[in-house]
Amino acid sequence: SLISTVILVGFMNPILILMGAGETLEIAGQYSIIIFSFIIVFVYIAATSAIFRAEGDMKRGTIPIVIAAVLNIVLDPIFIYVFNWGVAGAAWATVLAAALSAIVMTYWMFVKKDMFLDLSFKNFNYQSSIVLDTLYVAVPSSLESIMFSAFGVVVNNMLAIIGGASAVAVYTAAFRMSQVSQIPLSGISTALLTVAGVSYGASNPKNLNIAYSYSIKFGLAISTVIVVFMVIFSHQLASVFAYTAASASLLPNIATAISVLALYLFAIPLGLMSSMVFQGAGKGVYSLLIAFARFLLFGSMFSYLFGFVFGWGITGVYAGAIFGCFVGGVCGFIMAKSFIHKFKKATNINPQGS
Repeated sequence: SLISTVILVGFMNPILILMGAGETLEIAGQYSIIIFSFIIVFVYIAATSAIFRAEGDMKRGTIPIVIAAVLNIVLDPIFIYVFNWGVAGAAWATVLAAALSAIVMTYWMFVKKDMFLDLSFKNFNYQSSIVLDTLYVAVPSSLESIMFSAFGVVVNNMLAIIGGASAVAVYTAAFRMSQVSQIPLSGISTALLTVAGVSYGASNPKNLNIAYSYSIKFGLAISTVIVVFMVIFSHQLASVFAYTAASASLLPNIATAISVLALYLFAIPLGLMSSMVFQGAGKGVYSLLIAFARFLLFGSMFSYLFGFVFGWGITGVYAGAIFGCFVGGVCGFIMAKSFIHKFKKATNINPQGS
């Protein structure tokens, strides 16, 4: 966290320019300097939440984060409009809400101490093998997030070239709505990650295959419902981001972007669930390869191809990103099914399981 803070704060302006901030660089900096300075808070709640989930305590791993989200929503208008802090107010609301979540989790872990895991220092026993095993999964997983962010930078720059800062603003608003709609898929993938780890550790390819197949089918079913909803109510959803005179003119473009980017949900289940299979099995490198194929290879390539070579403009960039991620997901699906098949042969378990 400390290293990331130093790097991001030190190179903040170049990073924001690379992401397509353009004429919004100053206000983007007002928000970013606060968020970057408190990265440790966000990393801390992610780690502590993972500890609770690992114990099977999904409620305490989730409740503080939900409370923080609600508090953020409440504090945003107060800090932005009542205190007149503007964009910086939004950043402070996010940091304070996250800090509250961190305090609640810290109380449960170190004061109440009603967990299976005793985090007292007297129980600490350093083992290099455990650290290496953890890093073998964590480093590729972190690089996946970096690749996703890099893909966002690539798309932002393509849109900035074609349509300027307004195109970037439209994409950011629409993609934010798309990210919210991905929450159910993230929940399914988290569950699959746990089941995949248990199944692989128990040498049970049958359970692994069932969980993997079911998560994809369930994910696609949920995606279909959400996509239909987003397309039908695209204008109503867009109004969330176009409630001021300055942004009202972007409403039609945001609505169109939401309708198009909603299709991105169909490209998620194959790639995401395949990555979870490999992460659960402790094979983070393969998960990293899937992320590379989805985002940097096919996603970027088809965005450029459709947007610039075919001359489809902004819509082409959207379509290319979606199609590229889907192609990468298909590659991940083939890799995961092949892995499960080899796993089944290696454990000498027949197709009916044991």
